[in-house]
Amino acid sequence: MQDMSFVHFEAVARAFTALDIARPLIRVPPDTPMSYGLPRGPVGYPHDWCWLVADDERVYGYVTEEIMDEEDAAACIGDLAEPFGLRHLVSGSMPLLDLVPRLAEEDSWTLFVLTEQGITHVVTGEEYNSVPVRLCLFALLSELEAEMIHALVSRPDLLAQRLGYVPEQQRNDLLRRADHDSTWMGLHNADTTRLLRAVNWANLVNKERMLSGDPFSRNLFGFEDPQQAEEFLDLARRVRNKVAHGQHLDEASFELLTPQGFAQFVENLRRAISLFAEERRADERYGRGTSNS
Repeated sequence: MQDMSFVHFEAVARAFTALDIARPLIRVPPDTPMSYGLPRGPVGYPHDWCWLVADDERVYGYVTEEIMDEEDAAACIGDLAEPFGLRHLVSGSMPLLDLVPRLAEEDSWTLFVLTEQGITHVVTGEEYNSVPVRLCLFALLSELEAEMIHALVSRPDLLAQRLGYVPEQQRNDLLRRADHDSTWMGLHNADTTRLLRAVNWANLVNKERMLSGDPFSRNLFGFEDPQQAEEFLDLARRVRNKVAHGQHLDEASFELLTPQGFAQFVENLRRAISLFAEERRADERYGRGTSNS
């Protein structure tokens, strides 16, 4: 079998922290009269959602435009300050993907970021379409794809069966390409060589079909229900395509519009990677599959 070199994509995904996507909080003194209206930040700053209420002595909490609209009879902004609960606060050094389940615990898309200077930043839903988040997801999707490729090429004895889950016209096209491919040389069995070449030409969709069609490898995606596995793979493909083309994540699915839906997708993705990696390590430990000649 061809030597496989696995990159630890999750190390890339964990290279970003909460502070990499957080917005600076606008600081508002508590005695600011309501008649002054809403505080404004720099040009382009989305000043319609959240401010830090603080003075030189203490932090009183935060206010949003929604809170101010509901309590327009208050004399000053400090009267409306909502205290920070412990669940609202995260460290600025928290790895970005660890931020996802914390966000899902909140009723809204809002988390406040604690740095050495105090509560200085905020993370909202807008930041989850940022480049670091998309890079993290693409890194995890790439890791899953690498594990899927290994699962296929490490079991040449199952390739004929697994290729059978690809639609006939596409399967024949893969085999025709394999017949004209000069890669994957050095294997003793000509039929196995041809099948491995076909897998090498398969796109992500067909690799998924090969694995999800096999009852054993389907379980490696982390779902007992085949329909759930199919829905997960469909969403993963759409997210991958949106990220690859620089588009917003929420264009892939309405599921990603809520913190809970976003967190569940990331959890499903990590679980699948873990299951495939566990099976790969078992193959390496017990010498299952076929090694290079």
